[in-house]
Amino acid sequence: MNKEDIGIEFADGFLSIQASRKQKTDQNEESFSLNRSVMISNEVQSDKISASFENGMLTVTLPKKEESKPKKISVSVN
Repeated sequence: MNKEDIGIEFADGFLSIQASRKQKTDQNEESFSLNRSVMISNEVQSDKISASFENGMLTVTLPKKEESKPKKISVSVN
């Protein structure tokens, strides 16, 4: 696959990934397509979603909102 063959969209709480490719071999033409949608919680910063494609590996990063991250509370001892 090439990165041009991949489409990623986030809308209405769903992350959708589409990929397709056509390949010609001798006199045959093969095609492949993939569609996946995953529901994403509202704890994700939708404006900071990013994706990268390197060495055939697609990586989608979904950063959490600050208020949804766990906060460490220190305990003081008297």
